[in-house]
Amino acid sequence: CSGDATCRPPRGLGLAKHIAAQPSVGDLAGIAETQTRLTKAAWRALRPGGVLVYSTCSLRVDEDEDVVVALLEAEPDAALESLADLYPGAPESSSPRLPGALRAWPQAHDAAGFFVARIRKRGDGAVLGEAAVDDAPPRGPAAVDDAP
Repeated sequence: CSGDATCRPPRGLGLAKHIAAQPSVGDLAGIAETQTRLTKAAWRALRPGGVLVYSTCSLRVDEDEDVVVALLEAEPDAALESLADLYPGAPESSSPRLPGALRAWPQAHDAAGFFVARIRKRGDGAVLGEAAVDDAPPRGPAAVDDAP
């Protein structure tokens, strides 16, 4: 992400150097486009029933809500899940455009700003038309050890 919400310079780095290191306005469209591509690629790899957490250290709508909205519109099996119960006061941090997604503001939360959304992939657990996830063979080291 652009990191624009990290508005406090790291210790030892002056404010002018911190600001100069931020992406230019011309870079922002490319950053949002990259995030959209990455999110769609992650979505394709996600199993039905799985959860994608999308989070940035940005306060820009084009990097945050717009990326999530693009995914929700492109993928009929995508469902935004509320994070309103994540911590006390979370409902007050809900994104106006995407209720349930959270936005932390530096001036309100005494922290670097960020955005986070939780999106579940609906489905019955089937993997690409094969057996359900519960019926799928085990993966990982145990699967190799048990192989004939």
